[in-house]
Amino acid sequence: MATASVFDRLESLSDYALQLLTRPHTAVELPIRAELFGAQRFEQHGRSLARAQAVQDENASHRAAPFFPRVDENLESLRQAFDYIALTSRTGRYVSPAAEWLLDNFHLIEAQLQQIREGVPRGYYARLPKLAAQPLAGLPRVYGIAWAYVAHTDSVLNQELFTAFLNAYQDVDELTLGELWALPTTLRVVLLENLRRVAENIAANKVAREVAHAAWDAADALSEQELDVVFRALQSRGLESGYLTQLWQRLPLDHGGNAPPLVRWTEQHCPSGPALIGAAHAEQAAANLTVGNIITTLRLIGQVEWSDLIEPVSRSLRVLRQLPSYARESELTRQQITHAMEQVARQTQRPEREVAEAVVRLA
Repeated sequence: MATASVFDRLESLSDYALQLLTRPHTAVELPIRAELFGAQRFEQHGRSLARAQAVQDENASHRAAPFFPRVDENLESLRQAFDYIALTSRTGRYVSPAAEWLLDNFHLIEAQLQQIREGVPRGYYARLPKLAAQPLAGLPRVYGIAWAYVAHTDSVLNQELFTAFLNAYQDVDELTLGELWALPTTLRVVLLENLRRVAENIAANKVAREVAHAAWDAADALSEQELDVVFRALQSRGLESGYLTQLWQRLPLDHGGNAPPLVRWTEQHCPSGPALIGAAHAEQAAANLTVGNIITTLRLIGQVEWSDLIEPVSRSLRVLRQLPSYARESELTRQQITHAMEQVARQTQRPEREVAEAVVRLA
């Protein structure tokens, strides 16, 4: 039985839901979220990550991963999810706090694209050391660092933790000054990736619940075989939990002997409705927290004085600051000195810290 023909019978389904359910299926990607780390654990992780991250040979020919196209794709996916969430919010159905965060702050999200393009121009991005191994091969090394940081803080920017993480990483492998200055923009990119994933999960869960409502609305016309087709389509996309939860919530308490097949099907597939509800609430609470953290951090990135964070962790700038004359120079002159240091390091393929040490010796 064709999946599309069954969904066509669920007349109340939105276009977004139909597109999600009838296009070649892929599971919705999970949010960037892992065990929360404190300072000590971050220091351990920084050192282990530095040992694990292999960087591409600068002289080898590699095709860089599509850094900016992925940003464009993320924004387009976010717009689609936003439109769908906005549509469902107008139907009077429940809108979670995470969905409200998206609806209220989408202007901030759209502004990120321009800030990302201005923060890391393509030429600047091209010079950053790239990762050699999957799953982030071809992406800047700092992308992997930002990804790990976002995952283990649930998208919260804590400057002390971030500093501890970067210092520990550089105990093993030093980052270039260009990489450090790319971190604010790279954090934006990773946060946008995470927001896209959370938003798609929110929208997908709404689709699952929409299908459940549509199934109940058409319950008298659906056979158990057709219900199995619907369930398999949702299951292949990882949406079965939200679907079963909503089916169970609409299950009539007293359905008598002439109940439609959907009643028996729901009872068979939902042996523990309260457990489904509990899991749904936990998932929703996690999404609420993550979206709130992402929006807050996107705002905070634009407010942080990044020079106060980056300059103390740069190993080359630590060396240059040994010169009293360097500290007395104007900001413009210091920038000219550091740019010259970076250029010499690139041309000689020597670490920036070694170039800085040579400057100090010759001063």
